[in-house]
Amino acid sequence: MAEMLRGAVTTDAVFDSCRRQAIVHFDDSRRQVLGHEIYCSLDYLRQHHLASFLLEGSGELEVLLRVLDEKLMEVTASIAPSILPDRLHLNMKVQTVLGERFADFIEHDDGQLIANMAIEFSMENAIANWWEFEDACKFLHSLGIQVGLDRITLPALEFLSPRKMNVDFIKVIWDQNIVGSRRTEVAERLREFATLFSEQNLILTRCDRRTALRMGRSLGVDVFQGSYIDAMLGPYLQRECKTKRRSSDKRCAVCQWAPREARKNGCDFHFRAGKILTEV
Repeated sequence: MAEMLRGAVTTDAVFDSCRRQAIVHFDDSRRQVLGHEIYCSLDYLRQHHLASFLLEGSGELEVLLRVLDEKLMEVTASIAPSILPDRLHLNMKVQTVLGERFADFIEHDDGQLIANMAIEFSMENAIANWWEFEDACKFLHSLGIQVGLDRITLPALEFLSPRKMNVDFIKVIWDQNIVGSRRTEVAERLREFATLFSEQNLILTRCDRRTALRMGRSLGVDVFQGSYIDAMLGPYLQRECKTKRRSSDKRCAVCQWAPREARKNGCDFHFRAGKILTEV
């Protein structure tokens, strides 16, 4: 199955499905780009490149995710000249990090790829492989790579002990249901984690509406990621991009979000980590 998927999921298909999202820090006087996450849109890939490829059961999906990790490393290495020295966040499975392909990846270009990199593990993958997860964290830290725990739901915060997690940052999924019946309990737990993971180490993700930003900030969260944040960058990108084909802030936001669109439009510009956005 793995070999079949490696043949079906080409590097070009993964690049076509590749997404780049800015991670932005907010305070009262400025907004700062902290880095970018590079990931593959599984929904887009399956719809446009694997429509005739039947995947049945969790086991086959698990194999696909492992193959995608390998392909994403290839894509990241190929576009590295246009994105370095930006701070990069990559989603990986624990098994991938402990495998041979990752060993080759970290040696690419004399180690320049990992000079400012963070690896994110999903909470589900970490819990299901806890001992391997701890080994992977130690291994990455020995290389100077930061480690994050991703895809943490708001309800899951009640069962996590932040002091027992050997990670540098966590990513919590915004959920519109926080405004529902359990708002007080969930909100206070998020506020507690935001305090414990200070210094920009709690990131609220899937912020697709302004409400997520406003609620998050009111609870002490300062770092955000999501389609609403991407759209906010559009006007800035349009003003600073030198590409002749630029036409609107929306097109510039799409170039930032989808590397394939940037390549198609002949655009090699995107905000680097450390960029201050004083007027957003």
